[in-house]
Amino acid sequence: MAEQPKNLELNYVIVGPRSPITLDLFEAERYESAVIVQQLIGNLVYHSNQGRYEPRLAKSWERVSPNQWQFELRENLFCENGEQITPSRFRESLLRSIKNLSENREVPIFNKLVGYENLKNGDFAINGILSNEKTLTFTFNEPVRSGLVEILSFAPFGYISSTNLTAEGHWRDKESFISSGPYVVTQVQVGKRYVLEKNPCWNLERSSTFPSKVIFTHEVPKSITDSELWIVDNALNSIEPPQGLEPFPLFPEYLNAILLGNLDSGLFAKKENRSYLRSLIDKHRSSAGISSTNHIKSETFYPNQKIEFQKERTLQPLDLGKEVLTIEGQEPIEDGSPRFYSWSSLKPALDEGGFKYQFANNSVNWKSMSDPSFDIRLRSSSVGKKLEPWGIGVVFCSNLGIRLPDPSGKICALVKSYEQNQLSEKDFESQFFETIDADCAIIPMSHYGLQLYISPYINQNSIHPTLSVMKFDQLEIDSN
Repeated sequence: MAEQPKNLELNYVIVGPRSPITLDLFEAERYESAVIVQQLIGNLVYHSNQGRYEPRLAKSWERVSPNQWQFELRENLFCENGEQITPSRFRESLLRSIKNLSENREVPIFNKLVGYENLKNGDFAINGILSNEKTLTFTFNEPVRSGLVEILSFAPFGYISSTNLTAEGHWRDKESFISSGPYVVTQVQVGKRYVLEKNPCWNLERSSTFPSKVIFTHEVPKSITDSELWIVDNALNSIEPPQGLEPFPLFPEYLNAILLGNLDSGLFAKKENRSYLRSLIDKHRSSAGISSTNHIKSETFYPNQKIEFQKERTLQPLDLGKEVLTIEGQEPIEDGSPRFYSWSSLKPALDEGGFKYQFANNSVNWKSMSDPSFDIRLRSSSVGKKLEPWGIGVVFCSNLGIRLPDPSGKICALVKSYEQNQLSEKDFESQFFETIDADCAIIPMSHYGLQLYISPYINQNSIHPTLSVMKFDQLEIDSN
């Protein structure tokens, strides 16, 4: 029989992050960062390891009217520095994050708060979020049909101690984080190693056998011993997992697509140019192999999408002029990744169509990946497990997502109509897919999910394939 783990120290490998991971809150919606940073944040609500939204710092919540929601906080909540988490302080934390994130684009759901426009200008004396000794109350200018509970699980909208921020609201130190969550940071070597240990100030329920220490690295070990606990987290890379770990694939919630941009004044401002390129890409869809075992080639926005439309594409060559298209990032190498698969289909399409192009060779970071001013982006985005209007609002209409292109403006208009009870879910679904197909600005190529490899002593009943970001305090380690 294999030797049991001698301690509850978990080694967690994040394979091949796209750029070095920091502890900057405002980069924490990128998956690789979120795996670490979300362990340091206490949210009112969280997306649990069972793939559902559950109370965290909130004891309960209710929608008291179409325009108002109320959350009751638990008592005796503290940050690692002893700072008490009260409803009034949580209110201030939320207002800071909403203001910071609203500087460049609207913040979904919260942009309907009473007084939101004043908040953008720095006025925290608004009635949209109010607190008393036990509760936080959110009041909106119009009915909020969906999304508030879900967006409150996002990292920036957890409790963020003001000591993490400068006076201007920027992140003070990308290598430190005052925690309000179940773990604290004890060591950081950016790009190499990150160590979290249990937060002694966290008094909420944890698994009885949760890891007391989590060590993050990026190198897949060649071998492991039975007395060690490991999780290897891989999405886009071809790896040989260490012997003795068990595969645990997650739902393929990531859309890998060719995104067309610069839609105000560039070549793709004209629909016929987008349609022409789409027709060429469909013609040249690559037979290139994909290395990941959890990766599915697809022409639809969702992997399980059943609604399809008759594709009316521009098939005739166009007068493209002398404009040179700029493609975000570097030219992909042949590595079996989703990005290379997209490029192996895009390149022959561009060449046949007579498009002139160049790569920007920019640094890979969230700002560039979510920049819609590039003519073309070869990027992936989590679009969730199913079509949900609030989630569509995040990835299309806010700077919390990758800013998927919406050249006609119809997608964001659909989200607004749905929230105002002017559309049924069925009508939203059909009009959404029809618009995506007609606009030709998002060209789906494939879908993928994360591929985990886990030690056999990790109880698989404590995780679910629909989880988004693993919560280590909810993991269960078998003792026999």
